Amino acid sequence: MYRHLPRWLLHYDFANKLKYTRYPNPKVNVLAIDPQNGTRFLEVRGEVTEITEKRAIAHADKQTRLYSNDKQQRFYGDIYPAEQQEKETRVIVKISPQKVTTDAAIS
Repeated sequence: MYRHLPRWLLHYDFANKLKYTRYPNPKVNVLAIDPQNGTRFLEVRGEVTEITEKRAIAHADKQTRLYSNDKQQRFYGDIYPAEQQEKETRVIVKISPQKVTTDAAIS
């Protein structure tokens, strides 16, 4: 249905719950609410097409640099305690969107 939309990347720490585990229902819902304006939101419903650990930490570092405007900052050690890296498994979840809902135009 939404073939023109790219797959969305969601970076999230599932705290080892998803590691090598298959769930029978791949459906997922992601809701993002603007913290400055609670009436603005973006909701994506779809199916998980892939869960991978590959480059997940590099992705977290990239997002850290993007949002901090500091090209040297890293996620572990600068934003989040470095010792947590050994306790967590970071993954990237690829979602094929089936429905996208928003209350306002996305710029």
